[in-house]
Amino acid sequence: MPHQGREGASNFTAHRHVLYAGANLAGVLTSMLHVVHSAGIELEGRFRSRYGLQTTMPDGSALTAYSEVRSSYFFESSLAGIAKSQRPDADAHMRSLKPLLQAHLDYLRLIDGIIFVVDSQVERREANLDRLERLVIDLGAVGRRDVEVPLVFQLNKRDCRSALAINVLENELRWPRCEYVPSVAKTGEGVMDALRTLLAMTSNAPTSPVV
Repeated sequence: MPHQGREGASNFTAHRHVLYAGANLAGVLTSMLHVVHSAGIELEGRFRSRYGLQTTMPDGSALTAYSEVRSSYFFESSLAGIAKSQRPDADAHMRSLKPLLQAHLDYLRLIDGIIFVVDSQVERREANLDRLERLVIDLGAVGRRDVEVPLVFQLNKRDCRSALAINVLENELRWPRCEYVPSVAKTGEGVMDALRTLLAMTSNAPTSPVV
């Protein structure tokens, strides 16, 4: 179950489902944790990206957000690692991962928008592009197209020396309907701006059912 904010979310008619995506170590979890703390959500135990969060926005709408740790990329990488390890319980472990993948695909059917957290460092260029391509594939697997889903590129790690210029990232990272917001997730800079930008982009879209 996602974590709920202090005011809960079940009583609000507008409900937005957001996916936080991005390459490994781009700052997806750090960004979500900042949203958690900004919303005053009280976490039970250690927060893990697979749990997601549920809270309420200033306009009274409900927000549910998950990270894509259950993505097909995670699933395939895990299978490859299990195969290399030759662990005796490999078959059982692989079966245990399948519900996580299915949960990810089920959530993709619901999402109203995506926050794609970009690692701005030049050495992570290919990782960003590969993950974006995989995201399109995952959407296609559930019968959706990128043109249907607005996306905000949260250009993270702007404080790193090797960060690419924003105009370079804007030229490389494309989506049919998107915006670009620079951020430094470890300090919280730009994180809520990215989320507010996405919610504004989805404000005229039909609301998702509360699940």
